[in-house]
This record gives sequence, structure tokens and C-alpha cells, in this order.
Amino acid sequence: MRWILIFLLFISLNILNAQESKICVSKEAVKMDYDGYLLKITVEKDGRRYETRPGDYQQWVDFMWQFEFKERVEILKQLSHYFDDYSLCSKAVEALLPAIGMPRTIGHDSKETRYTIAVEAMFLINWMAFGDMAAFLSTKPILFDVEKKTAVAYDDYKSIKKLAKLYRRWVKKKQKDEDISMFEMFELDSGQVIWEGSDLMQTVERKQYFLKTFRNPYGYFLKNNKLVRAPK
Repeated sequence: MRWILIFLLFISLNILNAQESKICVSKEAVKMDYDGYLLKITVEKDGRRYETRPGDYQQWVDFMWQFEFKERVEILKQLSHYFDDYSLCSKAVEALLPAIGMPRTIGHDSKETRYTIAVEAMFLINWMAFGDMAAFLSTKPILFDVEKKTAVAYDDYKSIKKLAKLYRRWVKKKQKDEDISMFEMFELDSGQVIWEGSDLMQTVERKQYFLKTFRNPYGYFLKNNKLVRAPK
């Protein structure tokens, strides 16, 4: 009987170890358009290794959804550690567009070509957490000052901190939640500093437009993510 219990304990420990995952978000020195850095995610789980390609943002969009929610939350948490990192990204500003349609948020044509690791971290959270619907928030890693009605310079750290405060609060809330609602993106777009282009969505009809736009191509997706109605 004793040996049977030891054997069962051994099997249980092996199963537990197989289910545990190791997640690491790192800052890599990658030379692209500039001398600078880019973020990278590495996940080791069940004997497999998953990695994002630094700077290939299209590949990041669906990356997080292949993992369990607790693992996705850990990825968000580790990305939030870079909200105060003002190192220059080596990738020049480039639009990231959804698979379907042309978003209104692409309306601005800022001359900003640089952005920081802090902005990259928040930009990637948008697209990893909300998928193609992140186009309602941002298509480029450029910030916008609502009061000044102008794009934020890449080295305006004070403005970056204002937006990072909202993101840090949201990521912390996710540590206690069990899912991510697509409508939570409105929580990240409610301060003085938002994403360039999303000011075009700052109207009372915005939520209704959000629902109407994605009712057909993303109707099934919305329904299965408990988004049958917009929040009040």
C-alpha cells in the first residue's frame, strides 16, 4: 500500500510539473530602423517553447490566446513592468491594421516616427488583449493629448505616465478577474492622454458604432465573449 501511495504521488507531481508554465517578457537589443530595443515573450509549457518575434506585431495579435487565462494575465503583468521604460524602440512607427475593414483611428497622419518601450508595451497589450478590435483604440504606437489636440512626442515621459497609470490599474484588476471583455478597452481610453486616432471615436455614438461595425463579421466572437450588450 505504501509503494502504491508513493507511486501515485510521483505521478501527481509529474502531471503538476507538466502543467506549469514559465513565462518571460524580455527587452531585446534588436537593430531595425534605429539602434534600440524591442520586447519579446517566451513561454515554456508542456515541453514546448513559444516565442514572439520582436517587431513583428501582426504575429503578436493571436499569440496570447493559445494559453489559459491565468497565463495571459501573467503576460499582461510582465508587460506592465515596462510601463516606465523609456528606452527607444528600434522599430519605426508603422500601422497595424485589422484583418477586416479600415478603422477610423487611422485618420491622423502624425510625423512621429519613434516611440519608447513603455508605449510599445501598452500598444501590444491593446492588440493581444482585444485582437483586431484594438483598431478602435490604436493602429499606431503614437499617443495623443486630448486637451492640446496634438500628438505626444515620443520623449514626453510625463504624458506617457498618464496613460500608463490607466493601463497599470487595468492590468492589476485583471489579476482578480476571470475574463477580458472587449468593452474594457473604453477604460483605457478615458483620460487626457489617449491613442492618436481614437479621438475620432470620442462621441456618444461610439459604443453603438462599435457594436454595429462588428455585429456581422465578429458576431459569433462577441457573443462567445459575453458581449451581448454595451455597458452603460
